Amino acid sequence: MTLDPTRVGPRLRVLDVLERRVREVVGDRGTVERSEIGYDWDVLEVTPSRPDARAITISSEDRLLVMLGRDTGHFSVTYDDDGIAMATALMEATIAGHIIEHPSWLGMRVTVRLADGRRRSTYAFAVPPVLFGKRRNVPIRRYVAY
Repeated sequence: MTLDPTRVGPRLRVLDVLERRVREVVGDRGTVERSEIGYDWDVLEVTPSRPDARAITISSEDRLLVMLGRDTGHFSVTYDDDGIAMATALMEATIAGHIIEHPSWLGMRVTVRLADGRRRSTYAFAVPPVLFGKRRNVPIRRYVAY
Protein backbone atom coordinates (compact mmCIF):
# COMPACT_ATOMS: atom_id res chain seq x y z
CA MET A 1 0.00 0.00 0.00
CA THR A 2 1.35 3.41 -0.96
CA LEU A 3 0.34 6.28 1.28
CA ASP A 4 -0.46 9.71 -0.05
CA PRO A 5 2.37 11.88 1.39
CA THR A 6 -0.08 14.70 2.10
CA ARG A 7 -2.08 12.40 4.40
CA VAL A 8 0.71 10.89 6.51
CA GLY A 9 0.03 12.20 9.99
CA PRO A 10 0.83 10.60 13.34
CA ARG A 11 -2.45 8.69 13.39
CA LEU A 12 -1.76 7.01 10.08
CA ARG A 13 1.82 6.17 11.07
CA VAL A 14 0.49 4.39 14.17
CA LEU A 15 -2.03 2.50 12.04
CA ASP A 16 0.82 1.52 9.67
CA VAL A 17 2.69 -0.05 12.60
CA LEU A 18 -0.41 -1.91 13.79
CA GLU A 19 -1.25 -3.07 10.27
CA ARG A 20 2.21 -4.57 9.77
CA ARG A 21 2.03 -6.36 13.12
CA VAL A 22 -1.48 -7.76 12.61
CA ARG A 23 -0.55 -9.03 9.14
CA GLU A 24 2.42 -10.88 10.69
CA VAL A 25 0.28 -12.45 13.41
CA VAL A 26 -2.79 -13.31 11.31
CA GLY A 27 -0.92 -14.70 8.31
CA ASP A 28 -3.30 -16.75 6.19
CA ARG A 29 -5.78 -17.38 9.04
CA GLY A 30 -7.80 -14.29 8.18
CA THR A 31 -7.98 -11.17 6.05
CA VAL A 32 -6.71 -7.69 6.82
CA GLU A 33 -8.23 -4.73 4.99
CA ARG A 34 -7.56 -1.03 5.36
CA SER A 35 -9.93 1.68 4.18
CA GLU A 36 -9.57 5.43 3.99
CA ILE A 37 -12.44 7.27 5.67
CA GLY A 38 -11.11 10.80 5.52
CA TYR A 39 -8.05 12.95 6.06
CA ASP A 40 -5.87 11.30 8.71
CA TRP A 41 -8.65 8.80 9.50
CA ASP A 42 -8.41 5.19 8.34
CA VAL A 43 -9.99 1.94 9.46
CA LEU A 44 -8.20 -1.38 9.74
CA GLU A 45 -10.45 -4.45 9.68
CA VAL A 46 -9.30 -7.96 10.57
CA THR A 47 -11.69 -10.78 9.71
CA PRO A 48 -10.91 -14.31 10.93
CA SER A 49 -11.33 -17.30 8.65
CA ARG A 50 -13.10 -19.19 11.46
CA PRO A 51 -16.69 -18.08 12.12
CA ASP A 52 -16.39 -18.68 15.89
CA ALA A 53 -13.39 -16.34 16.21
CA ARG A 54 -13.66 -12.64 16.94
CA ALA A 55 -13.21 -9.87 14.33
CA ILE A 56 -11.16 -6.74 15.05
CA THR A 57 -11.67 -3.19 13.80
CA ILE A 58 -9.21 -0.39 14.54
CA SER A 59 -10.14 3.20 13.83
CA SER A 60 -7.78 6.16 13.92
CA GLU A 61 -10.08 8.78 15.44
CA ASP A 62 -9.14 11.32 18.13
CA ARG A 63 -7.93 8.29 20.10
CA LEU A 64 -7.10 4.90 18.70
CA LEU A 65 -10.31 2.86 18.94
CA VAL A 66 -9.89 -0.93 19.07
CA MET A 67 -13.25 -2.64 18.52
CA LEU A 68 -13.49 -6.36 19.10
CA GLY A 69 -16.40 -7.77 17.15
CA ARG A 70 -19.45 -6.03 15.79
CA ASP A 71 -21.25 -3.63 18.17
CA THR A 72 -19.34 -4.90 21.17
CA GLY A 73 -16.15 -4.22 23.08
CA HIS A 74 -14.52 -0.86 22.39
CA PHE A 75 -11.12 -0.07 23.88
CA SER A 76 -9.86 3.48 23.51
CA VAL A 77 -6.08 3.94 23.66
CA THR A 78 -3.74 6.88 23.11
CA TYR A 79 -1.32 7.52 20.25
CA ASP A 80 1.81 7.01 22.35
CA ASP A 81 4.08 4.01 22.92
CA ASP A 82 1.88 2.69 25.73
CA GLY A 83 -1.24 2.99 23.58
CA ILE A 84 0.40 1.21 20.64
CA ALA A 85 1.58 -1.56 22.98
CA MET A 86 -1.93 -1.95 24.43
CA ALA A 87 -3.59 -1.99 20.98
CA THR A 88 -1.07 -4.61 19.83
CA ALA A 89 -1.64 -6.72 22.95
CA LEU A 90 -5.44 -6.54 22.49
CA MET A 91 -5.13 -7.59 18.84
CA GLU A 92 -2.79 -10.47 19.61
CA ALA A 93 -4.98 -11.74 22.47
CA THR A 94 -8.09 -11.61 20.27
CA ILE A 95 -6.33 -13.45 17.45
CA ALA A 96 -5.21 -16.08 20.00
CA GLY A 97 -8.83 -16.50 21.14
CA HIS A 98 -8.37 -15.10 24.66
CA ILE A 99 -11.64 -13.16 24.71
CA ILE A 100 -14.89 -13.75 26.59
CA GLU A 101 -18.24 -11.95 26.67
CA HIS A 102 -20.13 -11.96 29.97
CA PRO A 103 -23.74 -10.78 30.38
CA SER A 104 -23.94 -7.83 32.81
CA TRP A 105 -26.24 -5.06 33.97
CA LEU A 106 -24.85 -2.74 31.32
CA GLY A 107 -25.10 -5.08 28.36
CA MET A 108 -22.05 -7.25 27.75
CA ARG A 109 -18.71 -7.12 29.50
CA VAL A 110 -15.92 -8.02 27.08
CA THR A 111 -12.80 -9.37 28.79
CA VAL A 112 -9.50 -9.96 27.04
CA ARG A 113 -6.65 -11.92 28.65
CA LEU A 114 -3.37 -10.46 27.43
CA ALA A 115 -0.24 -12.54 26.79
CA ASP A 116 1.31 -11.42 30.11
CA GLY A 117 -1.75 -12.66 32.06
CA ARG A 118 -3.34 -9.26 32.69
CA ARG A 119 -7.02 -8.87 31.92
CA ARG A 120 -8.66 -5.84 30.32
CA SER A 121 -12.41 -5.39 30.26
CA THR A 122 -14.85 -2.98 28.69
CA TYR A 123 -18.60 -2.84 28.35
CA ALA A 124 -20.66 -3.14 25.21
CA PHE A 125 -23.76 -1.14 25.92
CA ALA A 126 -26.56 -3.12 24.38
CA VAL A 127 -29.91 -4.52 25.46
CA PRO A 128 -29.13 -5.52 29.05
CA PRO A 129 -29.14 -9.30 29.49
CA VAL A 130 -29.91 -8.85 33.17
CA LEU A 131 -33.14 -6.98 33.74
CA PHE A 132 -34.82 -6.21 37.05
CA GLY A 133 -32.84 -8.84 38.93
CA LYS A 134 -33.66 -11.62 36.47
CA ARG A 135 -31.03 -13.07 34.21
CA ARG A 136 -32.07 -13.61 30.64
CA ASN A 137 -30.84 -16.65 28.80
CA VAL A 138 -27.69 -15.03 27.48
CA PRO A 139 -24.73 -17.38 27.58
CA ILE A 140 -21.14 -16.47 28.29
CA ARG A 141 -19.41 -16.54 24.91
CA ARG A 142 -15.86 -17.79 24.55
CA TYR A 143 -14.14 -17.21 21.25
CA VAL A 144 -11.50 -19.37 19.58
CA ALA A 145 -8.18 -18.56 17.94
CA TYR A 146 -8.08 -17.56 14.27
